[in-house]
Amino acid sequence: MFSKSRRRSWRTDGDLHQDRRLALRSAARATLFTCVAVVIFAPGIGANAAVFGLVTSVLLNTLPCGDADRLVRVVLNQHNEGYVQCMSTD
Repeated sequence: MFSKSRRRSWRTDGDLHQDRRLALRSAARATLFTCVAVVIFAPGIGANAAVFGLVTSVLLNTLPCGDADRLVRVVLNQHNEGYVQCMSTD
């Protein structure tokens, strides 16, 4: 159906290794560009991870108690610090 020149071939590990070496050599040559890119991207990646962690823990994870839909109040004080008390209306 397709000629050999139009078929896509899978890249081998050797090709990926060569690409990685070329990228590292290019980054070493352009140190100012590399430093600016790291300074710009690092806070963005960190903020993205922090927001994702917050959204996951607050919105997506269930509460650490049984029958969370019947939860009325969560009480934390000095006596039971670190524990969540689940109280239902029954």
